[in-house]
Amino acid sequence: MDRKKGEMDKLIIIGGGFSGKLVAIAAAQFVKEVIVVEKKEIVNGNTSIDVEQKDHVHILLKRGLNELVKLCPDIKERLRSKGAVEYDMKKNFHWWHYGGEKIRVDSDFFILQQSRKLLEDVLMEYVNESPNITYYCKTKFIEFLTPKNNLEQKIKGITVQKDNKRFDLSADAFVLACGSPEITHKLFSKKTPIVCKKINLCYYSRNYKMIDSVDWFGCASSPLFPNQTQGGVILKTENPEEYIVTLSAYNHKQSGENRIYSILEELPNKKIKEFIEKATPMTEWQVFSIR
Repeated sequence: MDRKKGEMDKLIIIGGGFSGKLVAIAAAQFVKEVIVVEKKEIVNGNTSIDVEQKDHVHILLKRGLNELVKLCPDIKERLRSKGAVEYDMKKNFHWWHYGGEKIRVDSDFFILQQSRKLLEDVLMEYVNESPNITYYCKTKFIEFLTPKNNLEQKIKGITVQKDNKRFDLSADAFVLACGSPEITHKLFSKKTPIVCKKINLCYYSRNYKMIDSVDWFGCASSPLFPNQTQGGVILKTENPEEYIVTLSAYNHKQSGENRIYSILEELPNKKIKEFIEKATPMTEWQVFSIR
């Protein structure tokens, strides 16, 4: 950040998940007061209890991790101390790609992986440590406040509701970090076209108990478009006794359990299917769809 703290008096961030927390941490370096409004309850530091991708592994690649370190200098150490695992992606992965398994070599392409819960917990630590960030949880956004309720005019504030009580919050600027289509649509005038593109991509994840001394970590199969549109990988997070299987499929025709096992049948890396047949599931399949 090349700005000095105090250039802006107050910033309101609507949404307190990953994006909202990161914006708050960054903005707190040059804004006198940062307010985060989050509709969900915080449970042990995170708001991801009921999101679709709550059990998916969250991987920090080298470049993204370096950017996070600029905001949170000791974030790698904090994540590692809580069990996040670090791997050399070119050495530790059994990666099936372009018709065969990649040759494994030493590299500096390290990744840090953990559950979403752990990553949100650590980001919340930084939010709580910042004296100029106020985080409202269980607080629902109601509407924007503008002159004569005209959204084409400058937004002056927002109305929120907490514990069945409504109140107004004002600020110099606002950041929408919640991904809510209802709130997004309120920001656009009727003349602004909203373009939607169908993606039709699904992710599936399930936690399994470690079954033997074999290191199943990193068994991966990447899609090979356009003919092979399924992928899968076996990963670990901070729990040393668990593996997490993540599958993906683009424009897949099957549904439910049939879709999952159809993906497994089509993966060229058969180790993933072998693992699932041997291992004991600890959760149900979690589905995250991008339509």
